[in-house]
Amino acid sequence: MMKFYRITEILEKYVNRENIPDYYWDCATDRGQRLHTCIKNYLNHIYISHVDIDVEPYFDSFVSWGEEMIEKVLLVERELKCPAYGFLGHPDFAGILKTRTNGATTVDWKSPVSEGNTWKTQVSAYNYLVGKYGKLPLPAKYCGALQLNPRGRIARYTDYTNQKEMSFNVFLQALNAHRHLIG
Repeated sequence: MMKFYRITEILEKYVNRENIPDYYWDCATDRGQRLHTCIKNYLNHIYISHVDIDVEPYFDSFVSWGEEMIEKVLLVERELKCPAYGFLGHPDFAGILKTRTNGATTVDWKSPVSEGNTWKTQVSAYNYLVGKYGKLPLPAKYCGALQLNPRGRIARYTDYTNQKEMSFNVFLQALNAHRHLIG
């Protein structure tokens, strides 16, 4: 039986954490998990009774962007598996954006203020899953990362569409190296 590896599991060893103390990293991870829950509930029209004060500006940043940009939600944090390559992931979002109605856009929410070195690779792997296994009414044509603003201002979308094939190949190389060297 084939083992399925999580996209984040494959890429975590390549994340540049230089000069980031463990305590800060742990706090940011916790805040990110709570933020993802709020956004998931918001997109699924589930009542949110409370947003923690440290999460609120990021959530407000998302809501402003979402109201301006999202035409239709097609998928939110659904587990998708690729039996051909043996990996799985939980894409944050796939949907139709108001500026790109001829295809689905895969988006990963991010709260760091600067772009991470693994983001393109991660988003391209999510986009592959969405395109192959998401069962969407439109092709998964576009992908990118949404950097949520820590002051509540509108989020910044970085498009990776033109780099998705190369970035997905990088992911497959990392996946195969992990499978071969670690097991």
